[in-house]
Amino acid sequence: MAIPFSRSIRSVQADRGKITLLGILFSSLLLITWLLWFLTSKIEVKQMTTDVVPHKQGDVFAFYPRQNALKIRIGQEARYSLLNTQEEVAPFIPAQVMDIISDRKSGKIKVKLSQEPGFYSFQVGPETPIEVSIVVEKVSPAILLLEKTGLLNSKQDVRAIH
Repeated sequence: MAIPFSRSIRSVQADRGKITLLGILFSSLLLITWLLWFLTSKIEVKQMTTDVVPHKQGDVFAFYPRQNALKIRIGQEARYSLLNTQEEVAPFIPAQVMDIISDRKSGKIKVKLSQEPGFYSFQVGPETPIEVSIVVEKVSPAILLLEKTGLLNSKQDVRAIH
């Protein structure tokens, strides 16, 4: 049996939509928070290599292919991790890029890293496997997404590396 039209309209008018309004308000707040994070937070972009040669006094030379070394600059923060240790988390030593040298024989870029103060007493042996990571830039997730999809060209300047 059908409900009379006047009763169906009254039930719609009686429903104020408070739960729906709360749901819309909560989801809008969540969307605005996520959008702020997406546009303003910073993610570190790193260049990593395991082609590393320890040097005297704790310095390390890391070798990068030329196309990977375009964003590496003197003074950038870096760190090298000691691999194949018995510890669960690989220990790392904070460092800084001190020099960038073009190695003409191998066609690679040689990056000299020096340990941060407070870690000078730590010596790395010649047979110790090391992984070096250099923070080349800090970008928002939005910029990173646009660069990775090809919609935005990354700023790779073609400077002469000495």
